[in-house]
Amino acid sequence: IGIDLYAPPPAGEDWEAFERFFARASPASVIDGAEFALGGETELEPGMTLAFGPGVFTLDERRLRGPNRSTLPAGITISGAGKDATLLRLGDIGIRESVERLTFRDLTLDAQNNGLFDMRSGSLVLDLERVRIVRFDAGHGGCTVFSTKGSVIRARSCDFVGGYGRTPGAGGLYRGSPFLARFEDCRFELIHRRSIPQPGDRIEFVRCSFKLMPDLHQLSPPADLVFLGCAFEDPLEWVVDPELYRKDLGDLFWQVREE
Repeated sequence: IGIDLYAPPPAGEDWEAFERFFARASPASVIDGAEFALGGETELEPGMTLAFGPGVFTLDERRLRGPNRSTLPAGITISGAGKDATLLRLGDIGIRESVERLTFRDLTLDAQNNGLFDMRSGSLVLDLERVRIVRFDAGHGGCTVFSTKGSVIRARSCDFVGGYGRTPGAGGLYRGSPFLARFEDCRFELIHRRSIPQPGDRIEFVRCSFKLMPDLHQLSPPADLVFLGCAFEDPLEWVVDPELYRKDLGDLFWQVREE
């Protein structure tokens, strides 16, 4: 995708180069996400925005790629009406080629008891803003939010919340390397990091909160795993009985309870 993910990570507080990954050209057209998800002849073009209103929607990854593509066009944005208003079922994005500048904004993403970004053969440049991610904890080996060959991720004001899946506490945050990420003002609950940072990784958590994540304390943070102004609430009893922390997606979206 024209980006060297294997270059040395930014040093210290210098994230200027990191921000350039997310530079966007003038926005292209905005199309109705619900209509697009249902099918039709419309195909995505670079820079397009899929806009979803309030409600519960299912979007097949194959629909995103279209019939004649093996990956997504660059610069696609998928937006909702707010993470408490729009639920998008989009589990296990298994694209095997690189994806450049994919953005999600103002919605809840349902991994449907799978991993979410399962791109072990291709790199990913991903921008998340005001997004909640749930149901990535089903207990099988693929239940990881980010599973990529190489990724550059920016997440701002997002929630990564375990407990909604089939096996509470059995979902991971990331796997694969190199992994360059910055999480700002994000909330993490009932998740395993699953991967230990590897050479070339750089992960910063800025003003984030962590709850029920004991493996953060089992490892001494290496130099490339940085916590700035973060808060930790980390009782360990869930390891004995994680069922105590099971959550119902219907409490967030009443439409799910009525299905």
